[in-house]
Amino acid sequence: MPGSDLARVLSRLAADPAFAARVAADPVTALADLRLSAADLAVVEAVVEAVVAPAVSDPLSESGVRLRRLLEGEPEAGTGPDDGALCQDDPER
Repeated sequence: MPGSDLARVLSRLAADPAFAARVAADPVTALADLRLSAADLAVVEAVVEAVVAPAVSDPLSESGVRLRRLLEGEPEAGTGPDDGALCQDDPER
């Protein structure tokens, strides 16, 4: 299926900060065993340039802090079991 490797790369860039950092540092090696067209690589490069590289190059930026927290295994806000604990629509909470 065309584009399936691209979809996997984009999903993994979003979900796996260590992979995203490897792609930002050395995309040729990180993506070597995937079948990506020149257009696919351009998309990956654009995502890395816009999102991943700023987080890696400026670790104190919002995206850098988020990347570091994800690498350290901290859950993101809004993803834990207590989300909505102060919800006024649910009297049981």
